[in-house]
Amino acid sequence: MKSDKGITLVLLVITVVIMCMIMALLVNVDSFNELLQVKNRVEEDFNDVITNTDEKVNSIRDQWGDIL
Repeated sequence: MKSDKGITLVLLVITVVIMCMIMALLVNVDSFNELLQVKNRVEEDFNDVITNTDEKVNSIRDQWGDIL
């Protein structure tokens, strides 16, 4: 009877360790997905800034072209 309790305790510990490992993987995957979302937002914002800057530069170039 005592050996059965020992085996049950070992199985419980193994199960808890495996569950902790699975949770760590899930947290890492979730964090990675959040990082990808942030990267995509930053990339979109950067592209918007570049587009707006190009438009402003072209506008100023056109104005100076008319003056010169």
